[in-house]
Amino acid sequence: MQLGLVALAMIILSSMGHSDVLKLSKARRQRRVSTEGPPSCPKGCDRCSEYNGCIKCNPKLFIFLERNDIRQIGVCLPSCPVGYFGMRNPEGNNRCT
Repeated sequence: MQLGLVALAMIILSSMGHSDVLKLSKARRQRRVSTEGPPSCPKGCDRCSEYNGCIKCNPKLFIFLERNDIRQIGVCLPSCPVGYFGMRNPEGNNRCT
């Protein structure tokens, strides 16, 4: 049964051109990560994800991962909350640790 499903999936994928498969995978990635500025990302965020919030902050800001059950949402802050300290990185990936 499982072998039949794998064979069917291989037939479908082989019937699609390689470029069609690449377009499909790129479309999925583009839907999840936005590189646009302020309209889709929170203030201070350079790059964000629909599911994970901010994934890269503007320079001089720190990224802080807020926990919501098992999910982590990235937030950009000018300084880290009490109990955390800021780690500056020359590449601009400043984090609250």
